[in-house]
Amino acid sequence: MNSQERFFVKNLLLWFDENKREFPWRVENKANPYDILVAELMLKKTRADNASAVFSKFIELYPTPDSVINASDADIETILQPLGLIKQRKKAFLSIFLKIIDTHKGKIPSRKKDLEELLYVGDYTVNAVLCFGFNKKVPIVDVNVTRICQRFFGVRAYGDPRVDTHIWELLKKIIPKVKYKEFNLALLDFGALVCTSKKPKCEDCVLNKRCVFKS
Repeated sequence: MNSQERFFVKNLLLWFDENKREFPWRVENKANPYDILVAELMLKKTRADNASAVFSKFIELYPTPDSVINASDADIETILQPLGLIKQRKKAFLSIFLKIIDTHKGKIPSRKKDLEELLYVGDYTVNAVLCFGFNKKVPIVDVNVTRICQRFFGVRAYGDPRVDTHIWELLKKIIPKVKYKEFNLALLDFGALVCTSKKPKCEDCVLNKRCVFKS
């Protein structure tokens, strides 16, 4: 890593130690691959705060893929209602967990290839499950992470994070060997709290001394 990359990783982790958000799917030593997958499916097109209460209730009622498949459509729709996009979310949940039951004996697959074969699961969700669920050192990239990298490093973004391969490669290069989960979570929280899409808090940003966007 060069000096700017080291500065980025070090200060982002320091910021995270003091400012990390708390969510039920982040509880240390409790989150498992199923919990992470459920959380990521719920977090699509909604704020994390909105998903928090729904997640806790869902996990209590449906602690396994089998319990989701055996639930009635009405019950699934009712619990997902606060998140919006109810029909689409229900369809995704049922499709994914039915595939997991039929192909993986009800266990969330730990191989990237197997996760990629699940419908409605993209690169971001795949790597989130691998990192937070299976403790694997892989980067995660969404629109917020792309925005942070674009601003700080001055790299060009091409719109859709799924095709921004240079952003993925940058993060593969700089993701720390030890605190990789914390680094990924720090990026998510930093994008939500500081480096926001509108009115970013540049004056209070711990990265502003080396940020291309701020200079």
